[in-house]
Amino acid sequence: MSRSKALAAGAAVFAGAMAATVALGGTATAGGPSTAKYDCLTSIGISYTGKTATFTTNASHQLSATIALAPLITINNGDLTITANLGGPSGTVTFSGTAGTSGPFGPVNLGPLNKTAGTISAGQAMTVIQSASPPSATNWSVKLHHNPNNVDIWCVGKSAFSPALTY
Repeated sequence: MSRSKALAAGAAVFAGAMAATVALGGTATAGGPSTAKYDCLTSIGISYTGKTATFTTNASHQLSATIALAPLITINNGDLTITANLGGPSGTVTFSGTAGTSGPFGPVNLGPLNKTAGTISAGQAMTVIQSASPPSATNWSVKLHHNPNNVDIWCVGKSAFSPALTY
């Protein structure tokens, strides 16, 4: 075997070994986009019914969402404090943080939010926590608080994720 053929064969074996190592080691994954419907109500009486929310998770297992709300004001990054409760295999999984943006008339972009409570493992499915309308201070699965204006937005899930959302 010539020297160049031996080097090429060696390189091929090395590349194959590296590919096998990466495959066996695994990689972080992301879930979504997954959509669901939500009904929302503000603490000043504005109702948003049947709004589409699109959720994703990233390789760091943070949650982001876009909700088709149409606020009449610009929401700057950091203006919203968000809590999102989703269902996991062992109960409620909570994500929260301060982030979010929107131009006038929406949509509202949330996250990325860190998991702050609940137990779930990578690759497991999360579900929408659904409840009857109207949403309120005591009936919500997603809560947004607009810090500069001290206004709450409570949202309740009205449909399951399509397709499923994984952590």
